[in-house]
Amino acid sequence: MAMPRNIRALWLIVGAALTVITVLLTALGIWSEFREPRDYDYAFPGTYGASLISERSQETTTTVYEITSPVVIVDVTGPVGVRVTRGEPDRLTIRRELTYGPQGREFSQQWLDGKVLHVLFICPGPRAGAGLTCTADYSLTVPPDVKVMIAGPRATHECRLSTAETVCRTPTASR
Repeated sequence: MAMPRNIRALWLIVGAALTVITVLLTALGIWSEFREPRDYDYAFPGTYGASLISERSQETTTTVYEITSPVVIVDVTGPVGVRVTRGEPDRLTIRRELTYGPQGREFSQQWLDGKVLHVLFICPGPRAGAGLTCTADYSLTVPPDVKVMIAGPRATHECRLSTAETVCRTPTASR
């Protein structure tokens, strides 16, 4: 049985349209891979190598809490420095500055039970000779009557605050 003329014409039109679309999309895909030359390509011809020597990322965050606890416990893991100063009553200000290299970092911070600041900061080792730093520096401003305890993997100790900023833990304390 032969196909009716109008159905045959419809198949021919659909087939032609699909062929044209396929050819156009292929040509568009190939054309998009070509890079148009820029003025500087003629002034500086050729290809030059570039090797990454160093890369450093830095993040800074400041958080303010209203607290009623008589003690703040800073539980740290990793190269985390902690400095503390006295501030306003009932206000805890936490300023953190994270510095790390191109391999990234593993980081978590939790504020637990209105008294414990838990910080985990780990960086993969830098490439040989790269000299990258990987630290988390915390500056806490605590209410005048609040005691600060520093908890680490090895021990817990009180940070006796002076009238000025007090360094309670250096980033190298974990090493």
